[in-house]
Amino acid sequence: MTLGALLDRYEREITPTKKGAAVERTKIGKLKRYPISRLPISLVGRDAVSRFMATARNEGWSENNLRKYLMLLSSVFQAAIRRWGMSLENPVRTVQVPANGKARDRRLEAGEYERIYVQLKQARNPYVASLFEFAVETGARRGEILNLRRKDVNILSHTAVLRDTKNGEDRVIPLSGRAVGIIKELPDPSSENVFAVNEKQLRDAWEAAKRRARKEYEKECAEKEIASSPGYITGLRFHDLRREATSRFFERGLDLMEVASVTGHKTLQMLKRYTHLRASDLAKKLG
Repeated sequence: MTLGALLDRYEREITPTKKGAAVERTKIGKLKRYPISRLPISLVGRDAVSRFMATARNEGWSENNLRKYLMLLSSVFQAAIRRWGMSLENPVRTVQVPANGKARDRRLEAGEYERIYVQLKQARNPYVASLFEFAVETGARRGEILNLRRKDVNILSHTAVLRDTKNGEDRVIPLSGRAVGIIKELPDPSSENVFAVNEKQLRDAWEAAKRRARKEYEKECAEKEIASSPGYITGLRFHDLRREATSRFFERGLDLMEVASVTGHKTLQMLKRYTHLRASDLAKKLG
């Protein structure tokens, strides 16, 4: 059996049980394009894994991305050993796996929210701009918002139930007055979901809005004869909105337990990774 065949079995039997099944299938497909996948599993040892790592680095992979693929490869071998009784050794344990990278600390910079919102309002789908605003108000994950159903929103109590979240548990979140207002302002969707938009539509609208917003920003900089800031708008990811929202909760005065109940973080360490308070805001509290 080749590693490619083992990856196929893992994809059939293990991947469908995971929350991130779609992402893992994409990673498996990418792994199968490399020479290591054509080797018999008995020959996938330290040297084979080291060659794969060298190839990935030569192609410009980040250390964090490489780490994720090595962890997937390790999971495949662990499944083969423990679930399917194969007499193998896990080759990933014989190499130096890159450390988990520095926690991302990107938040919205001045003007980014307004610029992107204006551009999202021009998207074909009328829900994407509202979804963007809702993400910053609630701190909910993209998938949680896309799956939010109207029957799970209680306008009177200002709450919403997020089903089938990342950790596998339902979560009730409070809705700010603005979050409730966003929902009230939406047109009646043809689907049972609050935001009648799918992931591809959101992703395409998000990237297009960023490109247009960046172009407008660069034009303004040129007119004012000032240098444009690298990474402004272009360096923002949709998931950064969750970090922005989490940090804003603390800045509004919510305590640790209150914020954790909203965001769904299970540990203080994970919550800390999603929280980046601005020193200027803290200075105001100090007086």
